[in-house]
Amino acid sequence: MRACDVLRTGVGIWAVGYALIASAEPLPRMVIGRDDIEVTQSMRIEAAPGLNIEDRNGNGVIHVRASDITIELGDVPLSGALMGAAADGFTGVAIRIDGQKNVTIRGGNIRGYKAAVWASNADGLTIERLSVTDMWRQHLRSSVEFEDPRDWLRPHENDQREWFNKYGAAILIENSSGVTIRECRGYFGQNGLILSRVENARVYDNDFSFNSGWGIALWRSSGNTIAHNATDFCIRGYSHGVYNRGQDSAGILLFEQCSRNIIANNSATHCGDGLFAFAGREALGEAKPPAGEFDYRRRGCNENVIVGNDFSHAAAHGLELTFSFDNVVVGNRFAGNSICGIWAGYSQGTLIADNEFEANGDAGYGLERGGVNIEHGADNRIVRNRFSRNRAGVRLWWDEDAALAKLPWAAANGVESARNVVHANTFDGEKPAIHLRGPGSVQLGENKLSDGGSAAIEREDAHAVEPVAADLKIDSPPLPDNLPGARRPVGMRSALAGRERIILGPYGPWDHRSMFVRPRLTRGPRHVYEMFEFRGRSANVVTGEYVTMSMNSDVDPHLFTISGRQHGALPYTCRFGGGGGERGRPPIVVYEAKAAIVDMLWNVTVFPWDDTCDPRRDVEAWRARGASAAARRVGVDDLTLRFGRGAPGDVPALAAAVKDANIGADRFGVIARGSLEMRRGTWEVVLRSDDGVRVRVGEKALIENWTPHGLTRDAATLTLTDDAIVDFEVEYFEVDGNADLVFDVVPIEVSLTATQ
Repeated sequence: MRACDVLRTGVGIWAVGYALIASAEPLPRMVIGRDDIEVTQSMRIEAAPGLNIEDRNGNGVIHVRASDITIELGDVPLSGALMGAAADGFTGVAIRIDGQKNVTIRGGNIRGYKAAVWASNADGLTIERLSVTDMWRQHLRSSVEFEDPRDWLRPHENDQREWFNKYGAAILIENSSGVTIRECRGYFGQNGLILSRVENARVYDNDFSFNSGWGIALWRSSGNTIAHNATDFCIRGYSHGVYNRGQDSAGILLFEQCSRNIIANNSATHCGDGLFAFAGREALGEAKPPAGEFDYRRRGCNENVIVGNDFSHAAAHGLELTFSFDNVVVGNRFAGNSICGIWAGYSQGTLIADNEFEANGDAGYGLERGGVNIEHGADNRIVRNRFSRNRAGVRLWWDEDAALAKLPWAAANGVESARNVVHANTFDGEKPAIHLRGPGSVQLGENKLSDGGSAAIEREDAHAVEPVAADLKIDSPPLPDNLPGARRPVGMRSALAGRERIILGPYGPWDHRSMFVRPRLTRGPRHVYEMFEFRGRSANVVTGEYVTMSMNSDVDPHLFTISGRQHGALPYTCRFGGGGGERGRPPIVVYEAKAAIVDMLWNVTVFPWDDTCDPRRDVEAWRARGASAAARRVGVDDLTLRFGRGAPGDVPALAAAVKDANIGADRFGVIARGSLEMRRGTWEVVLRSDDGVRVRVGEKALIENWTPHGLTRDAATLTLTDDAIVDFEVEYFEVDGNADLVFDVVPIEVSLTATQ
């Protein structure tokens, strides 16, 4: 190995490329300052202070080229991007291992890449005491007010490395066995640890929390031990009291036939799902199976032991475990999950024993809410659990699900709700304690209410009830004696209990310690930003000559309001930051907001419609109804009409105008017209709607989604060669159910000075 590009400074000798430096330490020391460093022997690697080392070719900064070696990383962070740079622009890999065995990576700090360590075919790999923070992650489009469906994750494919290519990871390990990951930390990325086709790994005493996707994710990985880890606040798609989607984020993820894993004593609270386990598209027959015969019998995430974990305060489910066999769920805590504690649809042979279920299901829907919910499940045993204040205790049911019933998995394994056992559980406050619906059968034992009475049961006649077998004996399997790990993450963040502590910003969840900015309202004539842990940091409008900023520092979080000084669409850029300033360094930018104040007057017409003027069949008759005496007209300064399941009269901006119009919650229309002064450049016109909507600019149709639909975001670009006054017309109809209409314009590439 040769030294090269050595630079002498007043503080010592550093390598712009790399240099071996004599040291009293047991390992040779190498200081690096460029890409594509090859390592063929054990050594300590230091990053040159003050440098960002980009992985310019995407194949790794440090290439490990030998087996049976140890690499210690120094205290200076290995950084791939500038502090404050947009996280969705990070690229590259810090350390690449491919085909080398028994490599140890120890210590160090890595930030600013798409992956810190990417290891393939690396049997016997050990990674310990590595800290990875501020890694690649998507810019989330969902806001405090609205969920954006584009933020949903897609964990269903990964055979072509889709997870990493789309979502990144602090650590990615694939096609390996005998791996050990211990005492590592991975915060502020999208994913912590990904194991793809990995067997016999030991993952323990790590903290992969505060990520916007998955904490620990397994794909086709079996026989692994995941113990004593924290994967809290791995979450997206949640706004407390507004929506609780989770968007397939999870503290721990098992996808596509991950079996015989031990998942013990982990904390996965405040996630999308605490643990999300799904048999997989191949297992179900939704994807093309491997060549040759493929037996769908008992395909799933099977025989996993899930014990002693805390799966609480999830946006969706504490544990989602579907289309799988003979899993053991013992001694876990499920508290305050939005939809339910355990969702185990289509699973068979599951043992659910000695768990605690408290206050689950307050934001559930249909039958999927409460403690334990199992649809189309068979031979499941629910015993000795403690239920308290759940929307329901145990729900078992069968219903028509023709699409799933046609899948090869269903044909091979059946979809009945049968032979389930509910025995020796206690219930306190559930109504009902046990709910049985649709054709099926269950064995009920001595379940008790908290006052000592028999558990309250609600059932349909088609669901047969039998006593438990006289010889029923259910023992929980013992944990292996050599379970690794010494840390106790369960309860470590108990001070943050409650879903209201989930605070999401543009790049993911807040850790309740760092400075954090969240846009609270970014449309209409006033925009509001929240800054947590402000403590003297700054917020400044850096562009935008027609806007002003005010701050309310008497509240926590601090609120920053940006307002316009004139009518029109007023673009601005605002930077929120802090720190820096030493030796002339600029403050670190924590968040940069680019948006536009939209201050305009809308003339809004609201009216009822019926079969004689159904907009789906006769739009001209519908428009004529809007011009009739049945319509009411009002002026508003923000076209944000959140009807929910109510009527137009329930919207404060419309209430006075429509109070005597007898316009109900279903079948009403809105026609809104307004003029907006806009700068030259390219804008995005955005509509969120439920149901049909269209937008015209003058005589030109810009957006058209003239169909009944759920809440949908439609957008179109509008390019102006000069400053102009633009005339907008928005037409909207509601059929039934939920209703929303929200208009906004967003600057893409817009001039910040007026046309001369």
